[in-house]
Amino acid sequence: MGCKATSDLLLTMTSNQDQLKEQFPEAYRDFEIDELLAKFKETAKTENIKLEPAAEVALLGRIYRYDRKTIASKGGYAAGAIGQVLSKQVYRTMEVLFPSEDKRDWQNIDFPELLKQFKKNIKPSTIIDIDWYNVCQAILARQQKQQQIRRKATEMGFEVKVYVPLGLVERKQQQRRSEITNTEQIDQLDPEVITQIYKHQEFLDDIIGQQPTDQDQHIAIIGEPGAGKTTLLDRIATYIKDKNQDLFICISLANLQGRPLKTYILKEWLPKAIALSYPEFDPESLEKTFQHRLNQGGVWLLLDGADEGKLSLPEIQTELSNFVKIRVVLTCRTNVWDTYVNNPLTRFKTYKTQEFKPEQIDQFIQGWFEQAKDEIRGKELQAKLKESQRDRIRQLVTNPLRLALLCQIFYKDKNAELPETKAGLYEQFVRYFYEWKPAITGINWGTQPQLQDELHQGLGKLAIAGLDSNYRYRLPLSLIKTEMDDKLFKIAWDLGWLTLVDREEKTDEVVYAFYHPTFQEYFAALAIKDKDWDYFLPRNHENCPVEGKEYRIFQPQWKQAILLWLGRDDVNSGEKEAFIQKLVNFDEGCGDSDFYCHRAYLLAAAGINEFKECSLSDEIVKQIVKWGFGYLNIEKQKWQTFLDPIQESARTVLPETIRKNAIANLIQVLETAKDEYTRWGWDFAHTLGEIAVGNELAIRELIRVLESTEDENTRGRVANI
Repeated sequence: MGCKATSDLLLTMTSNQDQLKEQFPEAYRDFEIDELLAKFKETAKTENIKLEPAAEVALLGRIYRYDRKTIASKGGYAAGAIGQVLSKQVYRTMEVLFPSEDKRDWQNIDFPELLKQFKKNIKPSTIIDIDWYNVCQAILARQQKQQQIRRKATEMGFEVKVYVPLGLVERKQQQRRSEITNTEQIDQLDPEVITQIYKHQEFLDDIIGQQPTDQDQHIAIIGEPGAGKTTLLDRIATYIKDKNQDLFICISLANLQGRPLKTYILKEWLPKAIALSYPEFDPESLEKTFQHRLNQGGVWLLLDGADEGKLSLPEIQTELSNFVKIRVVLTCRTNVWDTYVNNPLTRFKTYKTQEFKPEQIDQFIQGWFEQAKDEIRGKELQAKLKESQRDRIRQLVTNPLRLALLCQIFYKDKNAELPETKAGLYEQFVRYFYEWKPAITGINWGTQPQLQDELHQGLGKLAIAGLDSNYRYRLPLSLIKTEMDDKLFKIAWDLGWLTLVDREEKTDEVVYAFYHPTFQEYFAALAIKDKDWDYFLPRNHENCPVEGKEYRIFQPQWKQAILLWLGRDDVNSGEKEAFIQKLVNFDEGCGDSDFYCHRAYLLAAAGINEFKECSLSDEIVKQIVKWGFGYLNIEKQKWQTFLDPIQESARTVLPETIRKNAIANLIQVLETAKDEYTRWGWDFAHTLGEIAVGNELAIRELIRVLESTEDENTRGRVANI
């Protein structure tokens, strides 16, 4: 064999070993895998059993009792191929390597016991000289490589390689009033909510890169689904890694499965991290050393998806009390974060992700289509979005996830029409999904449309079952089996609608998730028929709860599904109108308390953006602007405002409602309340700037604020919008 051939072979062997170590770190930690594989291959060669590359993957997977699909997922093979390799190659070789007089049931054999002669004598580590920074660095690299943090949203996945830095808005954590405030005091409350806007690098340098000067050392990043929260968390992890020697621990809160955070870190995260960097050591013997390091400070906990796990915000606060010297960055959907009148998470500063600006939309499209090697098509999409009649879709794709979906639709279908609602965008994506997927199911979807309907119904039932349970977006196999038959489940798995994400710690049960959480909400919305909006809000509700009925309009995990239902073209407009009417007129029957009435109204405000034909649209937007910024009390001849929680929630929902109407109402208020700039001009200008990007009338009004106000603080902030 020539030098180059030998070199190439050694390189391939090293590459394969490295890949196996990444796929099965626990096996390399606990067993002498190199020695085992050498004997395994030698035995197969002696018995003339030709081993495929998948044989090594299958063997290591069986050591930890992984099923075929899990092994296939880890190794990048088809489940059927793994089954064939196990029965025809692995088990035949093992029978020779470990002979027995009794016939073995290889499907259920205890592999760790069988392989005990290869078990490592793991050192109980008396050393303290662990490089914890390298430990964190190694597992972060693995998480990023395997897209365990930032996941692809489309089949092509080009968006993972495209990053358009998003700015953030710091939201002031207001002190809520617990007592009832009379109407004479309403206009005395401080309405300020927004404190500062940060560009992406400013946020990293000023907030992440600096020690906090006050007691609020933790950071909450909030935003709507697909707004780039997880992507930003991934960037923060990289920034910390490159900036200093602080430790960083990235965890998806959905993976806790009800376990305490500290337990998860020590029993789940630590063993995986140690297996990568110090496989010769027993991670259990390092727990005290690691805890001691955590207590020294200089550690970041990067927690993704407070809305996707089983823990509520109060429970997360309890968990964080165990980490005194650690800084936390937490991501959460806005509607979950804002559920509590008094947010239970203390010592947090809140930052909301900003939407894409027009130039950032262009930048993302350019980057996506450069990755796709079709820059001309990207320019066509950019031009189409700039057409005057495309206001609605331009608003939709200020969200990174939705823009990625549109890019793939436009890339795959040269005749694609641009949708007008969220539901329309997801409907198009789902429609083309079956055309894009390779024919791995062996099904001709063109001749079996009823099968696709059955699959969507099954996915809808499963989606609803998840949202209605504590499982939320992590769906154990037992739940799937109750909602779908094996045939539909296999199709969903083969197509990628469902992906394997984990195993339950106590039961070892396989856990799945939808392709993306938003698709779980979409399929849930599809499963609710025209007249079934009673599932969200009982039709016969008057002024007290209907016994035995759920009020899902007040459950945060249902908000997006409700909005998607309102955006469906196949739902009768009369039923949508009746539902919005019921929300607007909701009566909780609690005397002076209007807490639930306001929440129902805010949902209606977001809902009309998906159902613009609603006859109540103008009335709803006008009321939201009034709650957010007040009104002129003619009788008292002064500007009247509302309680802080009402103001804040109304301002939060304005970007979600019909922007054209909102802009018109805001400008009208601005013209009426010329003397109010010094009190709330910054918040007002920011809101208008956020929802009216490129709107000439809004720009003129903001310029007028600059020219007419003498308040330097307001002038400076408005100028920077």
